[in-house]
Amino acid sequence: MKYAFFAYWQNIDANMLETCIASLRRVSDCVIYIATDGVPQEVEERLNFYKVYWLRIPVNQVRKRRATCKIEVLNNLMKQMDSDDMIIVSDVDVVFIKDPFTPFWQYKKMDLGLTTRGYAHAFPINGGIFYMRANANMKKWIAWHLEEIYNPSWEPYVLHRKRWNHAHYGLDWSVGQDFLVANWRQRNWVLENKGVLIEDVGPEFNYCPPTDTMGQKAFDMAWKALEERSIAVLHLKSQLKAMIYQRKFPNAKVNFKRGRMAWA
Repeated sequence: MKYAFFAYWQNIDANMLETCIASLRRVSDCVIYIATDGVPQEVEERLNFYKVYWLRIPVNQVRKRRATCKIEVLNNLMKQMDSDDMIIVSDVDVVFIKDPFTPFWQYKKMDLGLTTRGYAHAFPINGGIFYMRANANMKKWIAWHLEEIYNPSWEPYVLHRKRWNHAHYGLDWSVGQDFLVANWRQRNWVLENKGVLIEDVGPEFNYCPPTDTMGQKAFDMAWKALEERSIAVLHLKSQLKAMIYQRKFPNAKVNFKRGRMAWA
């Protein structure tokens, strides 16, 4: 079975969420799970059209620990899956242009798929999308991920967070991205010690030109990729989210009042 997993926390722009889910449904018949701590009834009713399954999370489990809660829910979900199931874990600020599951067939031995950025950056991979096979080693890996969030002890992860002063975010932000970056940099060690083969599925499955360093050029790159359909997944990071409110954005869903676009 093919699964896609998203986390949607309160007050994030619902138009971005629907645009994301609608785009995925156009290119895949996968099972879609959305973890949420609360969704307005009108949003839920519209999203049900796309045959999604809601995973309702208590607000107190989410407050000030959103990134951690995402991995907790994912861990519980993985426990229910069969060993040959495939799951994509994705942010909601993405647009699917082509079938995102093709890497599972391109890299048949892959356990964990990560996406390098395709441009110079301090963090070589972007954790907004990653791929997992629900086999025994990956179920142990996601449990290890949680252990490291609760009690960091794996030196590459600890040093990475220390270097970038991320510990002050606590359980709310960066723990997922940081752990994936450490895994990528130590992928040979992870294969030898955890039995998890990590592959780079490439930036076309998480194309995210950065507005913070490229400015307008990032918008130009994103529009070009959309027009040429040269990528499979466009990640509308940061200011790029505003693109869905511009008329030429293909298949945008703008049915709700514009909401908050940034993680805060």
